[in-house]
Amino acid sequence: MGNLFFGFWSAISTFRGEAGLAAWLVLLAAVFDWLDGRVAHLSAGDSLFGRELDSLVDLVSFGVAPALLTYSVFLRGEGWAWLVPASFVGAMAVRLARFNVEQAGRAKRYFLGLPSPGGGAFLCTLYLFTTTPLYREHLAGWPWPTIVPASVVVIAALMVSHVPYAALRPGLKGRGGRIGLAVIVVGIGLVVAAPAEALFPVMAAYVVYGLLKALALGLVDRLGGRETVEAELAQGPEDREV
Repeated sequence: MGNLFFGFWSAISTFRGEAGLAAWLVLLAAVFDWLDGRVAHLSAGDSLFGRELDSLVDLVSFGVAPALLTYSVFLRGEGWAWLVPASFVGAMAVRLARFNVEQAGRAKRYFLGLPSPGGGAFLCTLYLFTTTPLYREHLAGWPWPTIVPASVVVIAALMVSHVPYAALRPGLKGRGGRIGLAVIVVGIGLVVAAPAEALFPVMAAYVVYGLLKALALGLVDRLGGRETVEAELAQGPEDREV
């Protein structure tokens, strides 16, 4: 419910013209979304009701709120341009419903498709990045009226794709846990040092990583090693190398 509260507050902030606050509130909602999963896991409180509620909340916080923000600051007044963020919301609804059917409540090392918090955070951190001196001094001349809608469509497509995205499970046990912990520690360090500048590159790197992973899987498929990769993707935490 904290996730929902901050997601709805973000939408209200967009209507009030407080775009920066709206973007940060979505990221705060993501923190509550992460805490919800950890508390459910530690307390053995996972339930079908909780999974459904989580998806409904995520659609508001990471779908509707970022889409409204993106339309307000990048696309307003562009005729039918509102269909671009609309496609993002629709893709997220499909992604969340599919996740509940295919993966929710099961041990997993990978998400199939870009996770919904990642999609919403990408759009919000993109806006925050455009407010930085780095952007104004070096990147403002890029064709952003084309880049932004194209990015929204790509993110929407990735959410409904079967591109594998690593589920970072920080910890000291297992290679995956240690890598996840290292990535999170480095990411936190960059964000603390320069939050508006660092958040978007971190999110963009995660998105690109998934695409490169998918390309690697396609290459393996052509070389005849697809079965090995699929077995690795299917492994649960209990099967990981320690």
